[in-house]
Amino acid sequence: MNTSFRIAGTSRMWGMALASTLCFVLGLVAAGWLLAPAEAIGGDKGPSTQSILEKATAFHGGAKALGRELAIVRAEEGDMVMGDEKVTLKCEWQFQPPDKRAVQSIVKIGALQMNVSQAVVGDKGWVKVGPALTSDLTPEQVHGLSWEHDNHVKNVQLLATVQRTHTMTAPQPIRIGDRDAWQISFRDKKDKTRMFTAFFDKTTGQVLGDETERVVAALGSNNSREKPSKYRVLFHTYVDVDGIKMPETMSIFRDGAIVVEVRKAQVRVVNAIDPKLFVKSN
Repeated sequence: MNTSFRIAGTSRMWGMALASTLCFVLGLVAAGWLLAPAEAIGGDKGPSTQSILEKATAFHGGAKALGRELAIVRAEEGDMVMGDEKVTLKCEWQFQPPDKRAVQSIVKIGALQMNVSQAVVGDKGWVKVGPALTSDLTPEQVHGLSWEHDNHVKNVQLLATVQRTHTMTAPQPIRIGDRDAWQISFRDKKDKTRMFTAFFDKTTGQVLGDETERVVAALGSNNSREKPSKYRVLFHTYVDVDGIKMPETMSIFRDGAIVVEVRKAQVRVVNAIDPKLFVKSN
């Protein structure tokens, strides 16, 4: 018999051949779906990573607006969750390009008010709590504070550079609250130990938030050490800042538990930040 495939002249044989072929194809799909980065689980065909980033860039103001080096001040109010208690926070985050970050916080616990100042210049950082002496931050804490600062201040501006500075995974579907989203993981090209995941609304391209593992900047002795925790930041409402849609309210989760709720924020672009904020002092 000729070994080439022949379609029988009956509908029964045609049906059997078709069923056999379908079973074979489905078996391959079931065994190898992880190898298809452009395909999303659940039947949706995923767009390319680049197209998702382009959509997000357009939603948040466009490449030209996002790519500007801006000195930014963000004043915000919120609540920090400490056990069963909520502590009132007022913070002013300041960014001076390319690598200077400072935040001054007023923490109110009942009648007690505590002032906290933190700053990062390049790869060095420090923290001062109330009248205590200034303490240096560890490299892990500097990275953690820098990332937290960028979430509050630069946030969506990272879209302008991420394709040049990071390698990226294929998009995967995820549900963020009541939104269908794509998640993409990014790894720093220079320091491959640094990576994060960002979430993009499927319909609009809006950045819904991000997730990363980091060590928080301790509010005490520079000898205090914490193990890395997984932080997820979810952006809720947005405000227009010089043509850029930046987050106004947000929630911050640590290892799945809510730790900070930002109620409102005022964000503005300035000519320059006061250089005294970045000078270490006791």
